[in-house]
Amino acid sequence: MNKPVRHIGLRRLLRRLLQVRLGLRLLLLRLQRRLQRQRRLQRRLQRRLLLLLALFSGVGSAYAHDIEQIKRAAPVTVSGGMSLTNTLYHAGDQRRKDPWSYALNANVNINVLGVLDLPFSASVMSQNKTFNRPSFARYGVSPRYKAVTAHIGWRSMQLSTYTLSGVTFLGGGVEVAPENFFVSGKALYGRFSQSVPMGDTLSPSYEQPAYERWGYGAMLTLGTREHNADIIVFKAKDVSGKYDSLMTAMGIAPQENAVVGLNTRHRFGEHVSAELEYAFSALTGDLNQPLEKFDAYTYANNLGGFFRPRTSSSYYSAWRASVGYQAEVFSLGAGYNRVDPGYRSLGTLYLTNDFEDIQANGGLNLLEGKLGLSGSFGLQRDNLSGLQAASSTRYISSVGVTCTPMEQLSLSGAYANFTSSSQPNRLIVDDSIKYAQLTDNVNVNASYGFGKGDFKHAVSGAYSNQAANTINSSFTQVEESVTRMNNASLGYRLTYTPAEWGNTLTLSFGNLAVDSSVNRSLGLNFSSSKSFFKNKVKSTVAYSFIRSQSDQGGRRSNVVRLTVGYGYKKHSVSLSGSGNFTTSHNTSSGVRHAQEWMASIAYAYSFTVIPWKARKPG
Repeated sequence: MNKPVRHIGLRRLLRRLLQVRLGLRLLLLRLQRRLQRQRRLQRRLQRRLLLLLALFSGVGSAYAHDIEQIKRAAPVTVSGGMSLTNTLYHAGDQRRKDPWSYALNANVNINVLGVLDLPFSASVMSQNKTFNRPSFARYGVSPRYKAVTAHIGWRSMQLSTYTLSGVTFLGGGVEVAPENFFVSGKALYGRFSQSVPMGDTLSPSYEQPAYERWGYGAMLTLGTREHNADIIVFKAKDVSGKYDSLMTAMGIAPQENAVVGLNTRHRFGEHVSAELEYAFSALTGDLNQPLEKFDAYTYANNLGGFFRPRTSSSYYSAWRASVGYQAEVFSLGAGYNRVDPGYRSLGTLYLTNDFEDIQANGGLNLLEGKLGLSGSFGLQRDNLSGLQAASSTRYISSVGVTCTPMEQLSLSGAYANFTSSSQPNRLIVDDSIKYAQLTDNVNVNASYGFGKGDFKHAVSGAYSNQAANTINSSFTQVEESVTRMNNASLGYRLTYTPAEWGNTLTLSFGNLAVDSSVNRSLGLNFSSSKSFFKNKVKSTVAYSFIRSQSDQGGRRSNVVRLTVGYGYKKHSVSLSGSGNFTTSHNTSSGVRHAQEWMASIAYAYSFTVIPWKARKPG
């Protein structure tokens, strides 16, 4: 009778064990499902943040965004701070500000995935109140994955100086730059300017009418790091609108531009390098003009849709070349740059044209780097076509030397000369037709450091001289203006390292002479800085004396300043006070005395909050 009872008890125990096992399996399945839901939610959040990033990333963010880094970045990071400053001011009759003023500033920045920044700021002052929020009038993003970078929205891409540079467009682009591969390239397409319709010319908000402009460009780079070449094409064209005839009557016509460029860079061995940049621009000033076949540029008649010559079409070229030799002891370099008169590209904001210049430079490195010599010379002229009323020629030369005879002593000096002259090409009556300007600059600097142990000393001196002579002559008279400016300074610094104590004394002198008028100035500055409590408290005491004298009068100023600051983690407090005592005198108003006192207390707080932790790499 007892045996069946035992079997029943064992069966019940086994049944309960099976139920517990099933319960554990169900619990594990629920936990796995919950984890999967959390992962799916996290992935959805990342995808939504990436979508927001693509829609609202500011156009000022010029760098590319690496997708691999985005995956590991924190989804959201909030940082910012606030500061409050109160200022007391007291002066005599010539008061410049309110007796009491305050300023409260606060800023918050929301960073999404380490890429998108949403800055907010607000200011409350005794004079006014302002609030700034992010502006999404222009948006764009440049995600990058390995060797491929995409540009979406408002972006800016660089092809070369004379083809596409510095212009923002709305559209798309791609850059492919595989590492250690002989082929790379760029391509883009988009709208380069928005149309501005005709408006009321008498309205205060009147804008210059403009056509909508679209364009595309591409650059193919072939070669290695030592020898490579870029082949560039760029095309931009205005779209005519319903105000075409009215705008043409105002001298605003739709334009078309096609530019072809070639850049090449070479390096021969370890010392010789050479570069060449060339661009050819075909520009149509008025698309309303009829088509025309050119006899001089016959290839321009066979470009198809890339460019179709018209009676208002013109052709320009620009190129720049340089060669250099760099060795351990000396270096040499030369360059040539020429831009045709009237050269333009609709892919650049501004280009200087109608000039030609030649540059040469060299340097010597002697005594194992202790002595260095450098020099350069340049010649530039304009009016290459000879059609302008006057031609200008400019000469620029400079010489520099640096010397470090010992580790504590450093010497340097430089001389620069600039000469510009203008000559008429045809007769202009009753005008200043001959112009010449000569400018000389001399700079000398020296510094010496000495001292052993805890006390460190440093002495420095500087001198500069600038002379400018301008001659403007006409048929009846010659006007000459001479300006000379001299500045000299002598400084001394003493540092006591164990106490984190530094003292600086500077004496300066200045002399400015313009024709017969002379202005002299003398200045003395002293400051002492000391840190306390393991660099948590910093204090500075400063004194300045400035005296100036001219033919009309003089001025003396004494300024005393005291600043104490304390910082602990995210908090900082600073106290400052200053006094200004000024005495001025001139021939008309006599002698005047003025005093100013100012004291302020400021508090600042900064913070950084990460609601979700970033995913660990790998």
